[in-house]
Amino acid sequence: MTIPANCTLRPVNTGWFAEMAELENRSGEVGYSDNWLRFAGATMDYSTLYKALAIFDLFHREGITIEKIHSYVLNAQTRFLNSMDNSDHPILNRNNLICHDLEEGHGHFFTFNCSQPEISQRVQEELKARAVLCDRRQQFLRVGFAIYHDKDETYQQVFNS
Repeated sequence: MTIPANCTLRPVNTGWFAEMAELENRSGEVGYSDNWLRFAGATMDYSTLYKALAIFDLFHREGITIEKIHSYVLNAQTRFLNSMDNSDHPILNRNNLICHDLEEGHGHFFTFNCSQPEISQRVQEELKARAVLCDRRQQFLRVGFAIYHDKDETYQQVFNS
């Protein structure tokens, strides 16, 4: 971020990162640097940007592309759907699965409508006990897919109690 010379704009809300250059002279109130750090916010951790750049470099070196990642995830989702279809799970089934058309475009997650928040919480707890992590919002339970899932994963542990 660049700040025009002689700019005196100050953020309305900020935190300790904004006074990083002024820590030695800290007073009782939040001070601001004279540089771009005054707009840094309360919890900005720039190491994540360096990590992202390192990952982009790794992907470039290894030939990992968005298309390859998407294809990998689609294969994982297909295996998940096959396991789901072969199970008799009362909640995690196609009747409760929202928008799952892999041919027409789909996110890298599946969302199940569990009808009630208590049911989605119970299913989430059951899955966690089987080392399956997912998240939920009210009655909706989401299961995500990514390149860190093993290419031979069958997802049977999701459906077996």
